[in-house]
Amino acid sequence: MAPKYSSLQLFQENPGITVEQVAHQLGMETSYFIRIFKRTYGDTPKQFIKH
Repeated sequence: MAPKYSSLQLFQENPGITVEQVAHQLGMETSYFIRIFKRTYGDTPKQFIKH
């Protein structure tokens, strides 16, 4: 069984990973992942990466 990761872990542990790659790793469509990420963290994934 594959380990469970949070989107934040994937972004922090893999600099240069794309939003699409993170969504795929989590088993989500990219647009859905972006919506859920923004609802949860207040920023889009790309805004989070820039910080």
